[in-house]
Amino acid sequence: GDGEGEGDRAGAGLPFCHVMPFLLGPAARIGGALEPGEGERASTRQSLRASDPEESRGFAFGSKSRLSGGPSIPPAPEPFYRTAGLHACSGNIRCDVYVIAEDASRTCNLNSLQCLVSQSGGRLFYYPSIDECKVPQDVYKRLSQRHALNGTLRIRTASEYKVTCAYGPLVQHHKYNNLYHVVACDRSTSYGFDFAFTGSGFSRDPDLAPTLQLAFQYTIFEPVGDGDATSDSSSEGVASEDNGAVKRKHVLRQRLRVYTMQVNVAKTVVDLYKNVNPFAVVFLLVQKASKIVFEKGIEEAVTLVEDWLIILAHQYNLEYHSSSSGEEAGSLTSEPDVWFEKCRAMQSLPRLVHALLRGPLLSAQLMRSHLDTWTFRHSTYVSNPPQDLVRSVYPVLTVYSSLDTIHSRRNLLNRASLESRDGLVYVVDAFSKIVVYYTREGVQSYPFPPPQESLLRQDLNDLKQRRCLSPALVMIRGGVDDERPFDEMLIEEPAEEARGSGSPAEYGLTPFLDAIKQEVKTLLAEA
Repeated sequence: GDGEGEGDRAGAGLPFCHVMPFLLGPAARIGGALEPGEGERASTRQSLRASDPEESRGFAFGSKSRLSGGPSIPPAPEPFYRTAGLHACSGNIRCDVYVIAEDASRTCNLNSLQCLVSQSGGRLFYYPSIDECKVPQDVYKRLSQRHALNGTLRIRTASEYKVTCAYGPLVQHHKYNNLYHVVACDRSTSYGFDFAFTGSGFSRDPDLAPTLQLAFQYTIFEPVGDGDATSDSSSEGVASEDNGAVKRKHVLRQRLRVYTMQVNVAKTVVDLYKNVNPFAVVFLLVQKASKIVFEKGIEEAVTLVEDWLIILAHQYNLEYHSSSSGEEAGSLTSEPDVWFEKCRAMQSLPRLVHALLRGPLLSAQLMRSHLDTWTFRHSTYVSNPPQDLVRSVYPVLTVYSSLDTIHSRRNLLNRASLESRDGLVYVVDAFSKIVVYYTREGVQSYPFPPPQESLLRQDLNDLKQRRCLSPALVMIRGGVDDERPFDEMLIEEPAEEARGSGSPAEYGLTPFLDAIKQEVKTLLAEA
């Protein structure tokens, strides 16, 4: 639509445009035609470890596989789509790209197409086959959501600290610091920021708590109610929609939201640990690991995530060691706590980090063998809000003792946990995929697939309805169908095949944490 711009804001003169390309296979008849194939890898062999021994600490049984070849870096996108993505962002053009793989043997080069969505607030939708296509449902969901358009986000901090990096679908202003352009966003859009001290730290005076302010100016396209005046000065345009006998008018209105808060400062490091938000931690880990993947490769990203957990566990044990005495302090040095048992807020982090290392984002094997699948999963990871992201990283396992009775929710993803549950049907929700597994007893006792009137089916319908994209639904009968899709969800078990990263996470959760513990023990002995 047409409208007046605001000074030198990006996209001035064009409030908003929503483009939704639909592709059956790779693009072939436009200026940005893509050749089938993965393309050349725009990388040369790089050293995965620094020469400094303090920066080269790693797992002995994982280091050789990491150094056995060049880094796994996604191929460079086609210049046409890189340029088109920049133009879309500067012109306030939101792109949702829908790709259906007509032939599984031909890549659709999603790594180039994702340039259209990465900064425009759009989404990439990929369907591995025509049979798995859910375009009507996904298009309806996207068009039904309310979006903020042509936004400007400004973040202000107290003088003691500053913003050093931003994550998410936003673009730094070319002239002003801490000012970002947002093409479009909705309730699920999330952003992250890194901060750094500008001096010696925060004041200890509680009356001088540091402040943080977020100001977000945006345009919204909303219907005009019976009592609204269409001549509102904040309206930039008017459109009408004829739904049968009812004719509704819509207007573009500008909104400004300002949020100011005082930030509580932890008195001790232990106090800081007690206020950790694991969902936010995983969100930032994924954003940073994604950046490293494109710069230095998956192997380096895996190394950095592992080292992050080692350093965190080391510092955690040092803090609790200093606050303990006698026999308890000695046990922390000989048997360090890598489960964070003394800090409830952090207890989920070891499992989440292990699951992240086992997931598709950091799978070199998946990138090399199915680049389109890896690109789609990567796009889903970095565009999801923290709650949905954690569900993708560590799926939610629900046990049903019958089709109408839930036995337990949020179970651990290992066989020992399943054997301790009296369940006949298991549902694993991994956000973009939902797996329903009937045990052999369940197959004999209950109808398959679950009938519409059952609680299980109602729960499945509710999950699909609340998703921003339609998840793939896989139903398996134990002893009859291929059980591998369910087995792959049990990520605390050893991996069925090598994933190419060389991480001990491939051997399962327990061996992974044993390796972490050994590294932490070495660091504590050197302290």
